[in-house]
Amino acid sequence: MCERKNPGDVIADRYVITDILANHPDSTVYLATDYNEHQRWCSICECQVIPEEGDPFCDECGSELQPGRYRLTIWSVDAEPSGLDIFVQTAVDHDNWHLPIDWFISNDDRIMVQTSIEGQDLDAIQASATRDEIMSWGLTLADMIRTSHTAGFLGFQNKTTPFVVTEDHRLIWMDWQGFTVFPADPSFGDEDVHKARQMDLAALASMLTVWLIEEGGDPPVEVEKDGNPSDKVGPALHTFLNDLSSDVYTDAGAAAAKLEALFHPESVEDEETVGPISPVPVRYVAASRSDVGQLRRGKVNEDSLALFDLTAIRASMQETIGMYVVADGVGGHDSGEVASRIAAATIINHMVKHLVNPSLDGLTEEDEARYTTLMVEAVHTANTAVVKAGKQTQADINTTITAVLLIGPRAYIANVGDSRTYLYRDGQLRALTVDHSLVARLVAIGMIEKDEMYTHPQKNQIYRVVGSQEEFEVDTFVEPLLPGDILLLCSDGLWDMIRDPDIEDILQHSATPVDACDALVDRANKNGGEDNISAIVVQATAYENEE
Repeated sequence: MCERKNPGDVIADRYVITDILANHPDSTVYLATDYNEHQRWCSICECQVIPEEGDPFCDECGSELQPGRYRLTIWSVDAEPSGLDIFVQTAVDHDNWHLPIDWFISNDDRIMVQTSIEGQDLDAIQASATRDEIMSWGLTLADMIRTSHTAGFLGFQNKTTPFVVTEDHRLIWMDWQGFTVFPADPSFGDEDVHKARQMDLAALASMLTVWLIEEGGDPPVEVEKDGNPSDKVGPALHTFLNDLSSDVYTDAGAAAAKLEALFHPESVEDEETVGPISPVPVRYVAASRSDVGQLRRGKVNEDSLALFDLTAIRASMQETIGMYVVADGVGGHDSGEVASRIAAATIINHMVKHLVNPSLDGLTEEDEARYTTLMVEAVHTANTAVVKAGKQTQADINTTITAVLLIGPRAYIANVGDSRTYLYRDGQLRALTVDHSLVARLVAIGMIEKDEMYTHPQKNQIYRVVGSQEEFEVDTFVEPLLPGDILLLCSDGLWDMIRDPDIEDILQHSATPVDACDALVDRANKNGGEDNISAIVVQATAYENEE
């Protein structure tokens, strides 16, 4: 335990304690002012500013500037959180994260500094929260966990400091203690990551359950006289919380998508309305192209692509299933082509057998929670097939995989290696996957800049591939899609030759997916074409009922 501070105490010859905000078993949170002469705070417009030397007034509103206000979390050095400094050094962010601006050790205290934020600790107000507020907070937390997992950070279950709720009811994550940084720790294996992710999701389920129990003083799940379970939002929430606490959900994105569906169910019009009001249906137009690459003419193309589309129309409504795979083979004597071909075909066959055939009888809400699991199973089945082929040929063959399953207006993504899936929306390009490569790790922990990964001498080192005889984690992501969205699946031979702004520009100015594929491959070859180049472009368009 660290020694309690009192108002008036000075920390590190700079921060003066003005109030105690919260006490916790391992830490205390204080409000403090900063008498650093270069940092001041405006009490009128509440901006943190660095004024011109000698200027005592705010440039925005002309008010007299006050000493800067900060939130200090202080705990014992013995309780130093793992990975905090590495986390803060990354470029990862979320709209509801309030990241530290400084952290240091003073005497026997570990001190984390954040700018002050107006609001109340969640512990103080959660008992009076409405059901809508609780569900909204749950959505926010699920998205935060998704973002942290994507960036390679774990530890939501280690949360000790409460969240803060602002005056406009936004939930802000203030706690950065107890994080594990698995990209920076090679001893933290894939199985450990998988278990830790499940623990994070189980912690979310536990927190939601507690909030719902305290809301109105009644538990979220009651048993009616006939013995059927029900809850304040419906039986589906009870099932979801149970699934979240077990191993049904291994991906925070899938959990967030399901929770969003529970919070915003499809509304039903009056009794004359036939069926519920559905989201805007979408259909997909896909194209692909693969090229051996400018510098590899005459050699075997070790990339493999697979595309599968199915559309069924029932009661004038469209149901769409799309499956797309890019595999980049790795191995000597052209054996990489064998690995990528086997992997791509196995994934498609697995999904057709276990998803598409059953889906011909109609997609159900229960199926939706299993899509991510099916994707993971497909990749592991592909891994088994590639390992078997390698033993038969006595060759060490591997492949990367980036695969997308489209079910209606939602994309389910599985990724192993450094092939990528991008989303282009409203003029902005965003990578949906995270590379399993050495240089990606170095960027994540702040050892190199992002631009350096393209020229780093070890840029081709991949630490997770399909074809491995060891257990490995399949990264999964869930992304809701809108009409006009474009998905790009590509091998590193494309993104290594074309920077993201140029990919963005090509997608923006291509009339069709075919045009986009041609332009991307041509540009990659023009820029050097050092490796095999492959792209699948899928465009979402609104489905319009012609009746």
